[in-house]
Amino acid sequence: MNPMASPGSNFRSKRQGIIPSDCVGIVRLTNFYSLRSKNFSLTNKNTTMKKIVLFVSMLAFIAVVSCSKSNSTPSENDGSAFKFISLAASDTTMTVNGVLTITATATGSGLKYKWTADYGTFIGSGSSVQWTVCHSDDFYIGCEVTDGSGNSGKKEIRIHVR
Repeated sequence: MNPMASPGSNFRSKRQGIIPSDCVGIVRLTNFYSLRSKNFSLTNKNTTMKKIVLFVSMLAFIAVVSCSKSNSTPSENDGSAFKFISLAASDTTMTVNGVLTITATATGSGLKYKWTADYGTFIGSGSSVQWTVCHSDDFYIGCEVTDGSGNSGKKEIRIHVR
């Protein structure tokens, strides 16, 4: 019993000091809320930790998925497979010093064209060029097409110059 409180007194003893008996309920209620408040902050910490773990897990998953190497090879139907389809001229016969247009048709990505002829001069570059020569004969014009992966193909056509 509290030495300062006499029987029937309005004071009750609480851990530290003397508290009026009317206030004991308020102290208990305050202690209850302070405990709830601590639990709430622990819950927030746990929730925050769960969010961090979830976020790191998602980043790891994205890194693994985006860095995986694809083993698929391109098919002819998707437009990325290399294929040298044709080499065609606007005509197979021309006059001396005439100009002829020659076109190479190929599919693939990063295509490069290399034009060759025994004689004559090429005008332009790329998949379609013009060619001229200053004397008559039969000439072979070639085109080698190479894609970005190193695949290549070569075709020739014969042109008669009169």
